[in-house]
Amino acid sequence: MRSILFALVFLVNLYSQTFIKNYQYQWQDTNNFTQISTEWKITENIPLFHNTSDKYLWVRFQIPQHSYTKPALCIPSIYHHFTVMDHQQVIYQHGDFYSSQQFFSYGDLHKISTDITQNEYVYLCIRSSLSEIGITEDIFITETDKYYIETIKEESGRLILGSIYIFLGIFSLLLFFHRKTQTILIYLGSFSLALGAYTICWLQIKSFYPVSDLWWLYIEYISLYSLPIFFCCFFMQIFGAGPRQLIATSIKLHTCYLSFCLIYAIFDPLWWPTSLIGFHCLFLFSAGLVFFVSFRAVIQGNNNAKIFIGGLIILISFATYDVLGKLKMITWSKPIVHWGMFVFMMSIAIILERRFYYTHLQLEKINKACSRFVPWKFMELLGYENITEVALGDQIEMKTTVLFSDIRSFTSLCENMTPQENFNFINSYLQKIVPIIRKYNGFVDKYIGDAIMAIFPGEPIYALQAAREMIEKIDEYNNEAKPKYPLKIGVGIHTGTLMLGIIGESERMDCTVIADAVNTASRLEDLTKKYNAGIITTDVTLEFIEGEIPHRFLDKVTVKGKKHPVAIYEILTKVSHDRE
Repeated sequence: MRSILFALVFLVNLYSQTFIKNYQYQWQDTNNFTQISTEWKITENIPLFHNTSDKYLWVRFQIPQHSYTKPALCIPSIYHHFTVMDHQQVIYQHGDFYSSQQFFSYGDLHKISTDITQNEYVYLCIRSSLSEIGITEDIFITETDKYYIETIKEESGRLILGSIYIFLGIFSLLLFFHRKTQTILIYLGSFSLALGAYTICWLQIKSFYPVSDLWWLYIEYISLYSLPIFFCCFFMQIFGAGPRQLIATSIKLHTCYLSFCLIYAIFDPLWWPTSLIGFHCLFLFSAGLVFFVSFRAVIQGNNNAKIFIGGLIILISFATYDVLGKLKMITWSKPIVHWGMFVFMMSIAIILERRFYYTHLQLEKINKACSRFVPWKFMELLGYENITEVALGDQIEMKTTVLFSDIRSFTSLCENMTPQENFNFINSYLQKIVPIIRKYNGFVDKYIGDAIMAIFPGEPIYALQAAREMIEKIDEYNNEAKPKYPLKIGVGIHTGTLMLGIIGESERMDCTVIADAVNTASRLEDLTKKYNAGIITTDVTLEFIEGEIPHRFLDKVTVKGKKHPVAIYEILTKVSHDRE
């Protein structure tokens, strides 16, 4: 227990600060210490005023009692030329104080290691041409060695958030280059980068690095003025431009104003703080439009709009808390608006995740629907994961087995059927036959009326087994249904090297198989009628079987399109085929 108490006392001492109280001030038109008045005005608040015709604001305060071994005087957020004096001796100077040129300092925390005696006065002389002049936050004394640790500790949360925003921005932009159709990613990435840059601009940690105040000034205002542009672009991608393209109008106004400020700032960098008035007016206008379009989407039942409004309300609540604290209307410790922004960014991330999720579901539905027209196995053989990757001219060459089947005397069967009955009959037949083809790792390449062309990428025995089961299935149907005209089919099978690929033109493509094996299998199916056989194949296919399938030699025939005779065989099944 004692060790815990000791650690707590140590931490309190490690991060302790002693704040300056009882500031005194006077206005002068000189920066000469010997010429200022001996009369000082006392203020209980931080001396921050609207500028007057006098050029210089003099502030003095006493170094309070402290126990630091190496004290450091820390002066936060002074945006102008200033010097710190111990009586007439200058102990610190920021900016070219004696220059007649205008100057803008970024207002970071200024650490001044000093040996000033306790209870002695320190004098601060500030010169500015801006609308406000003075100190924006309390000056304090702390331990020199602990200064950097204190600063990092105080700002670690915002530093982490800024880094997260920048990482998210870079990640989104890289993802956009991978998915160039998702333009929403470039807007989210740009918004996150601008938000990260703006968040880091408000950190005192950046003063540790030797970067010009003017550069930080440009980064802060450009990132700030870019935020509404990128945000509205992102918003428009999700919820639309609103009635009469209101959001698009807002984007144009902000873009024009940023362009104007950039051009003006080339000649006068001090224009940036003054330009905030116009930016705030435009920002309020855009915020009103965003609220209007969001609530309109909520009323229309858009769930993403509900999430967006929820995140926005939290952000506004946190910002209101900070404003009330600044105005001393409530007890206020630390700014929390950056955490409100984090919650708001999380709501945007949730919306984006939902959008991608539903897009993925929709793509899966499209793929599933398209796979009914384009065989999924065909896509796999070409190396595709989904149909959106198909490109005209893609092809692959491989050895496979082709199966052709056809209903015998189909024309006679259909003479007494209506068109509807014809289609019902064919679909009923295919419902019985096609699952058998899939069972043996084959897939249907084409339906040609009542005919089927199927591909078996695996061993040829699968095609022969499928054909035998197809014959037996039809025989089973005939025995059970006892139709007036028994159904019979013929099957031709041949193995060879095929080219599978995509043919057509940009507006109409199709997958097809080009090979001599296709023509041979089709001719063999025709020969089943001549030889009154259920299944006919060639010696080429049987070479891969090694006697596992019962068969008998039929003949040597010259198949149409072939120069040399082909040995053909009947594959025997349990079903007997009466010869004519």
